[in-house]
Amino acid sequence: MIKPLALVASERTIPGSQLLGKLNDLGYRTEHLTDLGRMVQVAEYMKPLVIFIDLKWRTRDPFLTINSLISNQETEHTPIVAYAPMDEEAALERALNMGASIVSGDNHVLAQLSQLLDQAMEQRRGDRRIGTT
Repeated sequence: MIKPLALVASERTIPGSQLLGKLNDLGYRTEHLTDLGRMVQVAEYMKPLVIFIDLKWRTRDPFLTINSLISNQETEHTPIVAYAPMDEEAALERALNMGASIVSGDNHVLAQLSQLLDQAMEQRRGDRRIGTT
């Protein structure tokens, strides 16, 4: 049986590497992207079950990437979980407005990963919300 794939896009080692490890522990295959410019192409080709995008980047704009994924016919239905430090409420809200399925603080994305995955799988396009876990 093939394990489901989760794409994780992050520049920061923490929580990025921790997220990759927890996803592996939950039975996911993972692909780590450090170049958001490749995200749409990789997502079209690999067809992940879920995409995680860190909102803290120095080199790229994660909001444009979220918008590109949502606007692409091949990737528009893939749930996107965006995360950032909790003190960056404006970034979390912007990600939700750009089309992320769920947004969460760094600590919550790690501590409540299985619940966030369940929420992401239940999301329908257009039913976006802030993770409450």
